[in-house]
Amino acid sequence: MNKMLICAGALSASLAFPAFGALISVDSVTGSWSGVVGGDEVIGQGSNEIRWGVPFPDSTGPQSGYRFDGAAPAAFLATIDNEFTLGDFTHFNFPISGGISSAVLGIDLQISIDGNPFGDILSFDFTHDETSNGGEAGCCNDIVGFDSMSTSDSFVLDGTAYTLNLSGFSVDGVLTENFSTIEGQSNVAQLRGAFTAVSVPEPGTLALLGLGLVGLGASRRRKS
Repeated sequence: MNKMLICAGALSASLAFPAFGALISVDSVTGSWSGVVGGDEVIGQGSNEIRWGVPFPDSTGPQSGYRFDGAAPAAFLATIDNEFTLGDFTHFNFPISGGISSAVLGIDLQISIDGNPFGDILSFDFTHDETSNGGEAGCCNDIVGFDSMSTSDSFVLDGTAYTLNLSGFSVDGVLTENFSTIEGQSNVAQLRGAFTAVSVPEPGTLALLGLGLVGLGASRRRKS
């Protein structure tokens, strides 16, 4: 078999080699809200709690909103492909006019991977279904959901690409992608996620792979 072909095959396989052995210490998790779409009288952007809407029928009543409280400190360990709790997601659902349609949660994640400290802000979009304020039983649950295009964010450290994937909301131990809250109440769910990891080839490795593929093409041309 052509040595170039062997080299190219081996290098191709190495590009997707997962890094299963990383020991991840989650040292600090905080969150801040931004990018609110829609909504009247929105307050709190840039903090861990946002509120919106004109209270109805009494304008002195509470606004609806979101709050995120990170799970660390104290630090805890997470492993690749295993779910863990990022923090508590509180949803406030009160009778209002002027609800939002979505908001972005930036999660400031301070971690240590195999003893190497790292920090980054990972961003996730949440959609909001603001229902009517009619008051009939079962009619008025507002619903928080994931934006299907924004359930993960990634970073690279020491030649490995790590991705934090949101798994869903854990409510009474049940994992769901939609978080529902009864009108006139607040509700708390645990926001769950998991890390995945894959090694990133160095530029020299990519160059060798390119040479291998060129050699493979030349070999095929000679045989044809």
